[in-house]
Amino acid sequence: MRDRNPLLPKTSEAGPLLAPGGLSASHVNYLLLSMAIWILATMHAWLSMAADWWNDPNYSHGLLIIPTALYFVWRARGEWQRIQPRVSTLGLFCFCGASVLYLLGTAAAENFSVRVAAVTGIAALAWGLLGWRFLRAAWFPFVFLFFAIPWPYVIYYQITFPLQLFSTKAACAVLDTLGMTFARQGNMIHLPGYSLEVVEACSGVRSLWSLATLGAAYAYLTQPGYVRPWLLFALSLPIALGANIVRLVITAVGAYGWGPDVAERVLHDLGGFLVFGVALITLILSGSIITWTSQKLSPASP
Repeated sequence: MRDRNPLLPKTSEAGPLLAPGGLSASHVNYLLLSMAIWILATMHAWLSMAADWWNDPNYSHGLLIIPTALYFVWRARGEWQRIQPRVSTLGLFCFCGASVLYLLGTAAAENFSVRVAAVTGIAALAWGLLGWRFLRAAWFPFVFLFFAIPWPYVIYYQITFPLQLFSTKAACAVLDTLGMTFARQGNMIHLPGYSLEVVEACSGVRSLWSLATLGAAYAYLTQPGYVRPWLLFALSLPIALGANIVRLVITAVGAYGWGPDVAERVLHDLGGFLVFGVALITLILSGSIITWTSQKLSPASP
């Protein structure tokens, strides 16, 4: 009797059978060739995203997402190589939908739709040519690619301004607890002899998106099951916001105690790296706490 992956569902998938055994090299080569053709056909979307990754600091993490996703695919090879490939009609239908979305987005010059269609087409091809079980076994690398898509500016600015106000108010609450003299006016913090403006770059969107990407990758690598990865990923969002607030407080305290030059030339940039490092350590500690708590709550094996 052929070995079966216990993680896979017992229900069979409709669609013509490609091969009687597991995934072979010919199946992988066929999928890679199809994806290469799709990438060439949608090259405009990938080049425009690459330009944003290179030129926009908010999305510079996108340069690492594709090689990281490829590593995740390779890492899960022990699972998806055992999958019995089947053509999925629904997956091919989704690929057709991604193709139509790409054409419509190109005609309307709507970059976000074009980019979403380009990334969706990759996952839809894997689903259509090799089946749902393959996509389920290697789902995360395909989902991870969506973190590389830059947000449309209409959404970016709708998120940025509320975060500017939230970060300003939270930083002022900390400064008030420290007994510092200040006055807040919108996203401005007026200190004696210095005014700190929480601009778009200081709103926390950059650290929020970068740490969320790291949080998703770290949760996938370290947390089994379904609940624990999502919990750790959800924690990455408040950790990123908290790190940005700490950065603002450090800058304000530096300006208050040592003058504007120290705040702008030293603490603003150096504090960003240090605070992001602390946020990353906090994320790792959160993952360790989740693992420890899960082990304590789980029943002991006989």
